[in-house]
Amino acid sequence: MLGSGTAGLAAERHARREGLRALLIAPDFACTNFATVGCMPSKQLIAAAAEAAENERHAAQFGIHTAPALSRARSCGASAG
Repeated sequence: MLGSGTAGLAAERHARREGLRALLIAPDFACTNFATVGCMPSKQLIAAAAEAAENERHAAQFGIHTAPALSRARSCGASAG
């Protein structure tokens, strides 16, 4: 793949899912805004939060009760907005 923007990273990910090997070529990947501070970290954070929320929904099945802590967090978020 040439370039580490949205299309290059998506193509590289798709190739790996298909069992192919891919090489990402970019002039300065470490300084690519998209990959370091832009969309990619944001999307990973959103995905992690969604997974945590899904795990929390099923936590009681395993004897883990999170409602009081989440209620405090929600009330703090609501008062800040």
